[in-house]
Amino acid sequence: MKTLKRMLLTCSSIGIFLLATLLYFAQSPVKSTDVGSFNYQAKLISKSIIMVGYGTYENTVNSSFAANPIDKDYEWEDLSNPYFERIRKDKRLADFYKKDVWLFQDVLEIKEFLRDAFPHGTSPANYREKNVLEMLDAADKGAKFLCHGIAKMMIQLLMAADIPARIVRISNKKGHGHIVLEFWSEEYNKWCLIDPDYNVYYTDMNGKPLSALELHVMSKNNESVKKYVGSSKNTLFNEKTRLYENFYSQGVGIDFYNKWISKNFPRTSPEASSVNSVIYIGDDKLQKQYYYYDYSIEEQDIIQIINRKPYSSKDIVKK
Repeated sequence: MKTLKRMLLTCSSIGIFLLATLLYFAQSPVKSTDVGSFNYQAKLISKSIIMVGYGTYENTVNSSFAANPIDKDYEWEDLSNPYFERIRKDKRLADFYKKDVWLFQDVLEIKEFLRDAFPHGTSPANYREKNVLEMLDAADKGAKFLCHGIAKMMIQLLMAADIPARIVRISNKKGHGHIVLEFWSEEYNKWCLIDPDYNVYYTDMNGKPLSALELHVMSKNNESVKKYVGSSKNTLFNEKTRLYENFYSQGVGIDFYNKWISKNFPRTSPEASSVNSVIYIGDDKLQKQYYYYDYSIEEQDIIQIINRKPYSSKDIVKK
């Protein structure tokens, strides 16, 4: 009996220690100095375990919990939200929304406007709680934003024109990452990728804009693509910074969460966490462990989900 009690006590102690370690790493912020280290791996994997568990619990007890990315009825942002009318009427933006139809070139004009609005730099601490108008107000006062900030802003400007858009996450095997976006183009009847931070986009050799998944496959196969760099004074892309383009060949994470207007959850919510909202296709083992949804480019059902037209997409007609 004493031996059994000792075993139970020992197992309980080990369990408590492991749980405490998991919670410690899960709540610890990921810092740039962590990248590539054991600390970095432990934090990402711990966050993934906690978020997957949290999301599973929410799915069980909360009937209003957001659908998962692979569900056929996944809900995109509600484009009728009154905040989008505020965007369309903002004096800095109103001219963009006078047009009846948005073509790819019109999206490029929004990209240039946004890249002109502020230089790349460390974002304000509370920017994740803000949306595009508040972020532009901050930029008018000198605030700067990193890749995720400008991508979030551009997505909201596009959604104000009834154009669905979503975050795309790319990274290399050392843990260095970058955020871009893709939007649904009625003109091309497909998703098109744009990097508003570096101010570039890519096409095939015939000039057709590429999606994130297409760019991943073509980069992985060493196929030629065309690159178009914007003219803004704040454009980051140059010959010294082009190495990040190699990230596309290693993998892409298509993030289905874009509800910053109607459901602006913190990152600690399973609905907003990239762990539960991203479909990852790539080769990086750590990313495969981090994201709940991990697939290969051979799984056609997942490819169809990634490539399909969002059900809420409209005909890009002015409101």
